[in-house]
Amino acid sequence: MAIFPDHMIPGFLLEPKYRFIRYLLSVLVLGVITVNMVIDNIHNLGNTLHVLLEWIIYFLVTFGVIPVNVFILLPRYLLKNRPVAYFFWIVLLILLSLALLGYMQIYVFSDKNIVDNIGFAGMLLNFISSFISMGFLIVGSSS
Repeated sequence: MAIFPDHMIPGFLLEPKYRFIRYLLSVLVLGVITVNMVIDNIHNLGNTLHVLLEWIIYFLVTFGVIPVNVFILLPRYLLKNRPVAYFFWIVLLILLSLALLGYMQIYVFSDKNIVDNIGFAGMLLNFISSFISMGFLIVGSSS
């Protein structure tokens, strides 16, 4: 006996009438992920305004790549069979968003000791993993 009928999950993923619910669900999931990224230890909870502002900026930058991809890059390049130009603009979008997040983290939120804390290899690994994660986010929003 199945918990869900066979048509329920594909219908939720594909039917236009569930588009807004899928959108809200993606915003909720991304919100939970970004909250987890901002509140990395218990010491950050003391300054709640700082944490809230950092989360809002992180969420907006991270979520901002989705509409840029879906409404600008996807129809302009990928749907017109220009995958090389699409890939170029996606890479540029990811680099710009990561550069903005890095700038905000170091200069706006005054975390200048980040290089000393994790070192260059840690920063490089963090950048590569963030690049891959942002790429998966964009690819997932393209479908």
